[in-house]
Amino acid sequence: MASWLASARRAILPQHWLNARCPHCRAHALLALYKGKLEIGDIDGAPGPCFMVDSSTRVPGLGYSVSKDRLRVCLGDQEWLIKLA
Repeated sequence: MASWLASARRAILPQHWLNARCPHCRAHALLALYKGKLEIGDIDGAPGPCFMVDSSTRVPGLGYSVSKDRLRVCLGDQEWLIKLA
């Protein structure tokens, strides 16, 4: 999970989606954050944005908070600050 979070470059609010790249193949993906859960997928844009889940996993200790211009993601003792789109 840490390698996925490290690749995140932009956060999309209010859905808490992260624009990221697969750490193995570098393909584009979106991450959907929840307290204790992470989903990997992409957006279906018609007629409105809908997150299409490819995989989902429970991640104990995963949390996030939103500030004025960043999404702060925490996992254990690690932290990532991701710019808002």
